[in-house]
Amino acid sequence: MKTNAKTRKISWYTLLITTVVVLAVLYYFWEYYLFNHYLGGFTHEGYLVQRSHTGLHFFLSVWPLWAFPLAVGVGLTLLWHEATLNQARQRIEQLEQERASWHEADAVKPLVEKHPKATRTPDMIPAVNKEYDKLRTEYDALQQDYQASLDFIEKLLLRLNSSETQ
Repeated sequence: MKTNAKTRKISWYTLLITTVVVLAVLYYFWEYYLFNHYLGGFTHEGYLVQRSHTGLHFFLSVWPLWAFPLAVGVGLTLLWHEATLNQARQRIEQLEQERASWHEADAVKPLVEKHPKATRTPDMIPAVNKEYDKLRTEYDALQQDYQASLDFIEKLLLRLNSSETQ
């Protein structure tokens, strides 16, 4: 990701500090305000006051108590899921790039096989040039030896033919 000198980049520790402060404020709201207003607390004289309802009505009336932890859990699960999906997407893109490079190499291979001398460039590594020249001279020597052996076999066959006819 390229950033401009004029743009501001949020660092990870600033994001961490902001997240901790927001979670602390939300926890305070959840712990103090909601527990006092939905579950009970103390009166001005110090007497304990407990608010209660029956069954499902109580569960529904105190929804802020269980909705906050549920929302945090869902949020963390979504963040984790997004992180794993991003890793999978990056791996898929990497594999597609490798496959594309293999296809490009396969497309170039027939051209190299058709025109081997055209692919030889002067800026090749000297060790590769030496090895190529060595193999080329060995190939030429083998080709000459093969031609000489074919000529020798042909002469032998001609002599055998001439000796049989006499």
